[in-house]
Amino acid sequence: MKAKLVGALLALGWPAQAATHLVDISDMAGFTRNGVAGVAGNGIVWLSPKYYFGSGDTVDFGTATVIGDYPDGRSGCGGPIPPSYCTENGPAAFKPFFLVNGAGGFSTAPFDLSLYSPMFARSPGTFALLFTLGSEVNGIQLAFQGTSLSITPPLVTPIPGALPLFVSVLGLAGWLGWRRKAGGSATDLGLSPA
Repeated sequence: MKAKLVGALLALGWPAQAATHLVDISDMAGFTRNGVAGVAGNGIVWLSPKYYFGSGDTVDFGTATVIGDYPDGRSGCGGPIPPSYCTENGPAAFKPFFLVNGAGGFSTAPFDLSLYSPMFARSPGTFALLFTLGSEVNGIQLAFQGTSLSITPPLVTPIPGALPLFVSVLGLAGWLGWRRKAGGSATDLGLSPA
């Protein structure tokens, strides 16, 4: 009966579970750059390639650190950039572009992110690159603006995979300790002394 129920649910299109992806982009392979750093420019814009996932998936690219570029007269402080972010290095900027059915984002890096309502931070800006994609979203593209960019890969925790083995070993050790306390010996377990 259970097999028929499972088969019927699968045939009716049981919704797929969203996945979690840990993606290391710290080498910045495929990123494009545009812009000029320093007082004469607005900083360099780094644009990632487009990454595609399933709708509803959670994606962790790690953490980005952006050193800001002092804004020039064209995009200066004020307006979209909070004046408190205009320190000696200027603000750092970050903007994720969510792709719907693969559409959206850029083919090359734009010259200035301030036109696309980015998130600003005091320099150095640290941005967590953790996203849960919406129901219509199946991809993402990341853009950063400043004088330098570094990306730390996501932290991989091996605990979920190792937990069953750890619990099994812990359980065996507890059982053996209980047997010893209850007066059992190694020979009771069918083990011969060395």
